[in-house]
Amino acid sequence: MTNIKPSPSSLMQISINQTGLNGWTGSSLILGLTEGEIENQLNVLNEVCNSASLAKALQRKDFSAKQGELEIFELIEKDPPRKIILIGLGKAEKLLLEDLRKATARSCRKIMGEDKSFAIIFPWDIFDPSTAAKAVGEA
Repeated sequence: MTNIKPSPSSLMQISINQTGLNGWTGSSLILGLTEGEIENQLNVLNEVCNSASLAKALQRKDFSAKQGELEIFELIEKDPPRKIILIGLGKAEKLLLEDLRKATARSCRKIMGEDKSFAIIFPWDIFDPSTAAKAVGEA
């Protein structure tokens, strides 16, 4: 998971957190999903919401995680996150760093001006984590 929040100097602060969502306090969460086994990929959200309900909602919307597909869910719980953005990344075997940049930019446009701290969860293990984090920061 990559946490992003503004620093006092107005520059974005990006940090990599490998401990999961337990204890995270941001207001929005961006989750990049690859095609296939979407329900399994949603399990990472079990600490903050009911991923089975999200999976059902995605099925109703015919979300298949094709590249660029985007769904936003507003949560009513008091605990963070209040918003979950799910973005399709396409097929895992064809995923490029440029795809992470584009997905980050598209997702962040949906929360700009309203969120001070948010997290991005992508399939980091496909890439070198520092290179992937740099690509996200460039977006």
